Amino acid sequence: MTTLKRKITLSLVCVALATLSGCDAIGAGLGQAQPESPTPTPAPLPTRVLAARSTVGADGVLVLATPALALAFEHSAPVTTVNVEAGQTVQAGTLLATLDDTGLKDALKDAQMQLDLTEAQLRQQAAPIRKGEITAAKSALNAAVLQYNVIKRGATASDIEQARLAWEAAK
Repeated sequence: MTTLKRKITLSLVCVALATLSGCDAIGAGLGQAQPESPTPTPAPLPTRVLAARSTVGADGVLVLATPALALAFEHSAPVTTVNVEAGQTVQAGTLLATLDDTGLKDALKDAQMQLDLTEAQLRQQAAPIRKGEITAAKSALNAAVLQYNVIKRGATASDIEQARLAWEAAK
């Protein structure tokens, strides 16, 4: 069934329903007393469900009785208390609701700890270097240079023999 046929069929069904429902209202409005008779319960009939795919267009302006206000909290969090009721008049500065501030408190603690750590690192960098630290750094540098020179010259025949014996023993 094409879309146009569906729209025509749907329109005819709507007109028929409106006509039939209007007939009953006209008869009842004439003041004629109609005998009350028990109405039998109709048996349900199998029906086919159709989805209407039509749009309704209209020109005009939607006007609200009171202007809509866009309100929002500065942070997203669960609401813990609501201090006003729907339709209640409030003044500027009135506390409307309270949010759960656990997340903000945790973020503040984390930021404070990060600040304390950064300040401690700055104090440590600004402190004068001690002679013991300089001596330890020189010793570490000398050990690294010696190790580099050993690796640079390559393995000697005795190093190779020791490695072979260790390998044989591990078998």
